[in-house]
Amino acid sequence: MSIRTLRARCQASKLKYPPRHVAYNIHRRWSIYVTWLFIRLGVAPTTASVLMFIAGAVGIVAITMSYALPGVAFLYVAFLLDKSDGELARWYGIDSVKGVYLDELFHLVINSSVFAAFGVCSNELVAGFIASYLYLLVRGEYKIVYTVASKHSMQVRSRSDLIRGRHIFGALSGIGALLAAEDVVLVIVAVMYLVGEIDMFLYFYCILLFTLFIAGSISSYSDVLYRRLRPNEE
Repeated sequence: MSIRTLRARCQASKLKYPPRHVAYNIHRRWSIYVTWLFIRLGVAPTTASVLMFIAGAVGIVAITMSYALPGVAFLYVAFLLDKSDGELARWYGIDSVKGVYLDELFHLVINSSVFAAFGVCSNELVAGFIASYLYLLVRGEYKIVYTVASKHSMQVRSRSDLIRGRHIFGALSGIGALLAAEDVVLVIVAVMYLVGEIDMFLYFYCILLFTLFIAGSISSYSDVLYRRLRPNEE
């Protein structure tokens, strides 16, 4: 079992849609080695999901106790495991409802807590908790797209299926989504911590997430309506 074989089977669908971007070099380039090890050890996808949660929780607690860099390291491990559990599921051919639930819960709880944890660490409680709240709003709006699509039998593989960039709100939503991706957030927060500008990081993401929520909501609404009125358009 080679790494190339694993990539072809476990990552092909993720690398071709959407195309490779910076997140690949941050996580998926390395997560496949964790997946290889877990296969050799017989680790189940759900077990990897539980380990992901534990590593993420340890990271969040470490950051709130002002051990920011060790906390970021644990979060990086958690995000590697986040990729690895899905790769394990594809390797074993498992479509687990429990795994999907744990994965979504991880994104909801751990990812949103990063901002609050750094708010506590830097004594910027208000900005930290506002950013966490706005992140939850963005995730909630993101999931509404899938709810609407499923109720109207729309074939949607990702949010970009409904956001076509025909207007400024679609463009803003796409740019904001890239900056709000956990892969990118982790890199930015590590850099900002090292240069002593965590407060600027939190203020920036308060503005970014608020803009992303508004732009995403307008873009999703107009594009869902557009698709609903023209269901056969491809």
